[in-house]
Amino acid sequence: KVPRQKPVGKPHAQFSMNKFTDEKCKQLRELASGTRAKLSMKDELLTEEKIGLVCDAILQSKAICELDFESSGIGDKGCEHIRRLVEGDGIIISLDLQLCQITDNGFKILAEALLRASSPIRALNLGQNGLTSQSTELVASLQRRYPLMMLLLKGNKIPEEDLQRIQQWSLTEKQVDNLIEHSCAREKQRMEEEKLNQENEDANVLGGEEEVTQETCAEMKTEMNV
Repeated sequence: KVPRQKPVGKPHAQFSMNKFTDEKCKQLRELASGTRAKLSMKDELLTEEKIGLVCDAILQSKAICELDFESSGIGDKGCEHIRRLVEGDGIIISLDLQLCQITDNGFKILAEALLRASSPIRALNLGQNGLTSQSTELVASLQRRYPLMMLLLKGNKIPEEDLQRIQQWSLTEKQVDNLIEHSCAREKQRMEEEKLNQENEDANVLGGEEEVTQETCAEMKTEMNV
């Protein structure tokens, strides 16, 4: 079994639907838009109809940012529905699809959707599925375009030499953490520089107003003396 990725950032609220019901779908649709929640459907066997209803509810609520469909048996047909989520507006940041009976055809659907997405997910777990060497080029394309995305593929049928070749385009978790840290530091520096520039501009404006006031007073004195 593939080890789970460590949570990214602050933990989110947990919304479990291990027992699929119309009432739970309704609750999911009604989650507040500002909520950041994780939906777990682990070990819930999902038919194509059920996965379609779940994805519809997720798109409507816009509250789910992490999805766990481990061992749900969604297969390649389920990937057609998942595609709608990853093509969205960047709300989904983590997707666990291990042990879901996905083949090269299903991965092709997901990968092409991710390559079109403006904001890709950060973690995609596809461990213990049926991917083969046919998926190698698409995996490489994803890693080249999104080196910060953690793509887990252990337990598939992709040859080890292909996986090692793909590693040259991916980053380690430590490298990702370093990049994020440097990015935050640069953003902090940029904000401080903007604040300093604004303070200088305000000081210049205030200084200009004082000069105008002094000149006006001097002119008034001159006129009075005349």
